[in-house]
Amino acid sequence: MKKTLSLMCIIALVTLALTSCGVQMEDLVGTWHSSYSYNGDRVSNNFYIEEDGSYGSVTHKNGVLSSTEKGTVEIEGKNVYLCKEGTTIKTVFEYKDGILENGGHTYTKTE
Repeated sequence: MKKTLSLMCIIALVTLALTSCGVQMEDLVGTWHSSYSYNGDRVSNNFYIEEDGSYGSVTHKNGVLSSTEKGTVEIEGKNVYLCKEGTTIKTVFEYKDGILENGGHTYTKTE
């Protein structure tokens, strides 16, 4: 009986540890924003992540709409991948302390 109880406790602790290691979809749902300079242009990027794992993105350069895209979100540990619809392009972000980072750009959640 004690061995069974001990084994169950170990399994519960391992499961808890594994599920707390990475980002969860509910952490990502909402709108994310970043502004930065790139090749002399002022870039503003906003994307939203839905509960179903889909996303949409809008980018402006110097205040003018530059691009839009949509796709799906994949999560592996602390890495978040935005997988552009109709392509094999995946943009990788690292999630830490409520912030997404990509290529030196920081994205904060606005809602």
